[in-house]
Amino acid sequence: MLNGLCYAELASRFPAVVGGAYLYTYSAFNELTAFLVFTQLMLDYHIGAASIARSLASYMITVVELIPNVKGTIPIWIGHGQQVLGTGVGE
Repeated sequence: MLNGLCYAELASRFPAVVGGAYLYTYSAFNELTAFLVFTQLMLDYHIGAASIARSLASYMITVVELIPNVKGTIPIWIGHGQQVLGTGVGE
């Protein structure tokens, strides 16, 4: 709700600029600050999507393993939160 109120305040303050965080930052500050906000948003979106995909993969493997013919055929590195090539991913 607070995020929506902030965007409403920005929209009333900058009526010619209709958009998201990048455009509002560009209008209020400068191009460098807007680029930093854009970079942070892209990193945030991609990290969030990757973590959701990893969680969903684990759930999907659990559901697929309920099928008796498939139970032992899925490699352990797919889903299950196991180590990937010794990197510690999924611990």
